[in-house]
Amino acid sequence: MAARKTCYKSRENNGREIRYESPGSLLAQAYRYFEWCDSNPWHKAELIRSGARVGEVVELPVSRPYTIEGLCVFCGISLATFARYESDPHFGEAIEHLRLTIRQQQLEGECIGVYNANALSKVTAAEKKEEVDQPSELVINVLSHDTKENLETLKKNLSG
Repeated sequence: MAARKTCYKSRENNGREIRYESPGSLLAQAYRYFEWCDSNPWHKAELIRSGARVGEVVELPVSRPYTIEGLCVFCGISLATFARYESDPHFGEAIEHLRLTIRQQQLEGECIGVYNANALSKVTAAEKKEEVDQPSELVINVLSHDTKENLETLKKNLSG
């Protein structure tokens, strides 16, 4: 089996995060990550179940799923830096494009059975949990005076 290539070695220093000055430079590096994933599949050991080679174990290439974490490792940035780019108005559109590209590749892999839907749904759920903002204050306009008084009394009782 050939030596497996590793993208985590792309980070050359332990200091300040690599800065991408423009969305284009970040996208160019992200596209290199996608190409790297496509060129470096995982290898899964499978047992041949029939035919002349029955019982033999062979290694089958399995496409590598794109992930935000993998992209960050490849780009040499942290998830926090990725989030800062996402909140930057200049980078927002590029980050959204990258998220959609990654999600599309994962969904298509799930649909054809290449990826485990349960495993990827956990990753997606964790990402969505991080994206949830603090809930804003709920404002309810009450039309009935009696109902409004009852709600105020209830609020007081629950508060203290």
